[in-house]
Amino acid sequence: MGRRMPVVLWTSGHEILPAEGKELRRILGDFVLLEYRNPIEIGEELLDIVREVRPDIVIIRAPIPVIASLLELGRKYGFELWEEEMESVGHSSHPRYDEECEILVPLEDGQHEVMRFRCFNRIREIRLVKEPVMER
Repeated sequence: MGRRMPVVLWTSGHEILPAEGKELRRILGDFVLLEYRNPIEIGEELLDIVREVRPDIVIIRAPIPVIASLLELGRKYGFELWEEEMESVGHSSHPRYDEECEILVPLEDGQHEVMRFRCFNRIREIRLVKEPVMER
């Protein structure tokens, strides 16, 4: 009996880029892609979807409390949490970009920030580091 194809739940706010799909195929081989592209504010709906779908990998861009909840859920249900690493490669008022590996993020001034996919990162933990305040 063959190995089951990994299930990837894509929760980033944009459609998966061709370069991202190629990188996932390089890392995973064949995989099943499920997309959930609604804006994530509280994250409860996403948590319900994860419980139902039981993915192997969740690719996320969300607030830290949602990521923390998913890390805990991942330990319980056995999935990994990944993020797509993007880098800013410029601003433009005339949106030109490489659709293979870049997205446009609208800015308040009418410009667009061009963001390029770099790689995927596995999210292992979120830490809060504290120190006593002795002086400023």
